[in-house]
Amino acid sequence: MLRSAHIRFTYSYNEYSRFLTHREAERLEELARQLFGKRIMHINATDTGGGIAEILQSLVPFEQSLQIKSMWRVLTVKRPFFSITKKIHHALQGSRTILGTDSISEGEWQFYLEHSKDIAHAIAGLHADILIIHDPQPLVAGYLAEISAKKVLRIHIDMSSPDKEILSRFVPYFKKYERLVFSLPSYIATGYETEQIAIISPSINPLSEKNKPMKRLDARRMLSRFGVRGDSFLIAQVSRFDVWKDPIGVIQAFHMAQKTIPNSQLVLLGSIDIADDPEAAGIVKEIRVYTEKDPSVIIISEESDQLVNAVQTAADVVLQKSLREGFGLTATEAMWKARPVVAGNVGGLRAQIQDGENGFLVNSVEEAAIRVEELFRNERLRRELGEHAHESVRERFLLPREALDHLQLYADILGV
Repeated sequence: MLRSAHIRFTYSYNEYSRFLTHREAERLEELARQLFGKRIMHINATDTGGGIAEILQSLVPFEQSLQIKSMWRVLTVKRPFFSITKKIHHALQGSRTILGTDSISEGEWQFYLEHSKDIAHAIAGLHADILIIHDPQPLVAGYLAEISAKKVLRIHIDMSSPDKEILSRFVPYFKKYERLVFSLPSYIATGYETEQIAIISPSINPLSEKNKPMKRLDARRMLSRFGVRGDSFLIAQVSRFDVWKDPIGVIQAFHMAQKTIPNSQLVLLGSIDIADDPEAAGIVKEIRVYTEKDPSVIIISEESDQLVNAVQTAADVVLQKSLREGFGLTATEAMWKARPVVAGNVGGLRAQIQDGENGFLVNSVEEAAIRVEELFRNERLRRELGEHAHESVRERFLLPREALDHLQLYADILGV
């Protein structure tokens, strides 16, 4: 039911010093001394693909470098379980209202509960001072697990307008956790005590393969094998192949903008090999059918941090036209690379982008196309938005800040 996550890279705490103020460093080190030897257990669905895995790939080794016994386990369950939890994920983000999809059946709910009992049994064999359950997949299992650890539920998705029927099924389980951690205040459902709630915004790792500096010429050369031309005006979206990322809407916006942008190309980069996302392959198939006669649309379905870096670095404009977005770390990554981002006016993207200052927020396909055209015509605007975007990420959305928030949460819960 559980296995140890595979951590792809580790860095020492000292390597992050240039991203910390003196005051932040002092506070981090003070908290680390208070938490020395404490056991923190993170559990989520998978260690590859998606924002949670991206966060934990950096947060867990960062905590370990501070002599905190941070551990990470992921689920080993059969595909039907993840098919159901994907529907739960959709429902908690309001899919019935926005996408017109059906809710889960009673049989599916019972399947989820029964498998959660098996996962809970596996969790009960772990030893930790704090157990952190990430998102709905292990949520009920974390509640059911008979373990002495303090329990924290970390919700990463946008729950600002959830399917009320599904939410009502989960509320009893939410209330049994020591803390509920959300990415934004607007995601908090009503009915909780103030002291039960914490807000922690996600972050990116500036030292990771995805985010370390890459020359644009090298990035373009790397992408040439996929058909990206060195002289094209390149538009890109990097994200899961997921209905919430609106890939068809991205293509439609590109086609509108393409009428006035000669020599333009669109790259859609994502992975289809993600354990907890059984819908990805079907979405890619739909996109390929939609674009089969258009060589200017390039679809890349590979899992590669270096390739993500190359696409975001090489792009003239980055799109993140999400319909719902828990946070949107792929937008954060592009902003860190000083790329101008045109993003959906939703959730975590709205928290990152101040419209017209460090990027653009849009409410429709047509608005996205207009902003792309504007950026094509104005190189100076592209540069200024990109520079402001980079600075805003440096100030608010880098790993050391998120780690500091986590350590403060642990200290509060344990009373140290």
